[in-house]
Amino acid sequence: MKILIPELVKLKIYQCVNCQYAVILTYHSVISEPLEFDIWTHMQVSLFEKHMAIVSSVANVIPVNQLVEQVVKNNIKKNLVAVTFDDGFRNNFTKAYPILKKYGVPATIFLATDYIDSNKLFWPERVSYQLMRTKKKTFKSNLSNELPIITSKQKRVAYRQTVDMLKTLPISGLFNEIKNIEAQLEAMPSMNDPLFQELMPLSWEEIKVMENEGLVSFGGHSASHTILSMLGENEAYSEMKDCKKTLDKHLNEDTKIWAYPNGSKVDFSSVHEKQLYDLGFNSGILTMEPEFISGKSNINELGRFGVGSRMSDYELRRILSKRNRISQYNGMQKIFQIAMGAWNYLF
Repeated sequence: MKILIPELVKLKIYQCVNCQYAVILTYHSVISEPLEFDIWTHMQVSLFEKHMAIVSSVANVIPVNQLVEQVVKNNIKKNLVAVTFDDGFRNNFTKAYPILKKYGVPATIFLATDYIDSNKLFWPERVSYQLMRTKKKTFKSNLSNELPIITSKQKRVAYRQTVDMLKTLPISGLFNEIKNIEAQLEAMPSMNDPLFQELMPLSWEEIKVMENEGLVSFGGHSASHTILSMLGENEAYSEMKDCKKTLDKHLNEDTKIWAYPNGSKVDFSSVHEKQLYDLGFNSGILTMEPEFISGKSNINELGRFGVGSRMSDYELRRILSKRNRISQYNGMQKIFQIAMGAWNYLF
């Protein structure tokens, strides 16, 4: 007779079996302002609170630097999770931070330092703001066909295509093309616009408040948020060096942890790893390649799970359970993996 086990019970079983593996989660922006079209990196505050309630209840949440230390010692404690944010949006302070404090969840924010304490939007947000506020019906970049932008759905498609295209450009071409897009869409940003305020970067004053209260730490994420593989070696080194210099100037302690912009394997190389080490980023280098962390993980390429704006409670619980780690096995392999996981959990 087949026994039916509720799905959430299954996830709890998998979490126990996989307890010796850790997970690093990556968020970006936490918003309350409704967006005209959905953007993966911008999560509504109500959903973020649900996530933190789940994470704090089912996992042992620690700062990512402490997780790295345990990887180095090959002695990872049970059910560890680290929460991170990329880029450095002001809403990390105004919206996410109160929730982190409410649930006692430590976090690390990786900062793109050229934007901090400025009124400049991160470049993908410059594009999204223009598309959400423009009254134009079409636009054409230098590298795409004319795109309709009448409906919210059309704007979302145009945004995704445009950002993907912009990521392929070197830094000079990137910002020249953004200026071209802004000239076409003619949506002048306003500091009084709630949407503009929602998308702005952090200030150093806000960063200092979080640092001094001890729950949030900070790492490097480049100066201009440019994908390193799009730069020459000297340009990439300058991105890292300028970021490190700025962080160390404003923070209480030297910054030793880094997360690559974009973070897939094609976005960095072993040359960048060496450059980071030379600059003092030697306490963990993070990517955006999904990975269940073990004592055998490479601290110079630690993987993280990106958490998108529509990730459901169930999807988050599935990641935290590390279910896919077991699902890759078949037959006796799976039985062996489950048995070993149960032994680790019990002993």
